[in-house]
Amino acid sequence: MMVVTKTKPPLTRSTMIPFIVTFNLLLAIAGFYAAWQVWQLRKALAQTVEALTISERATYDVLHGAPQGIGGSAAGISQFRQTYRQMEAQLEQVQRLTQLLTLGLSVWGYRRHLPALKRRRSMGPI
Repeated sequence: MMVVTKTKPPLTRSTMIPFIVTFNLLLAIAGFYAAWQVWQLRKALAQTVEALTISERATYDVLHGAPQGIGGSAAGISQFRQTYRQMEAQLEQVQRLTQLLTLGLSVWGYRRHLPALKRRRSMGPI
């Protein structure tokens, strides 16, 4: 018994050409897909750059005067503190004057009613 094995036919030019053409087409499609993805990425990055530029300009417009404003506010706060100290001293003077007036009125009222109080005490208990 004789075993017959089939051998593959050698690759010839006629069988290689369709294989190479198909392989080249697949490579071209992959290259076009990669180029399209890079283009999409470029567009997305351009939009991001534009959005960041717009936000940077808006932030600059809002904040570029901030140092002068902060300096002016610091001067205003310093002036407010000085005024507050002066008013605090004036308040203390007014409180002392009020206490003095209250003391004076209470002493004056006590002396004014002193004769009546002495009379009540001399009359004895009721």
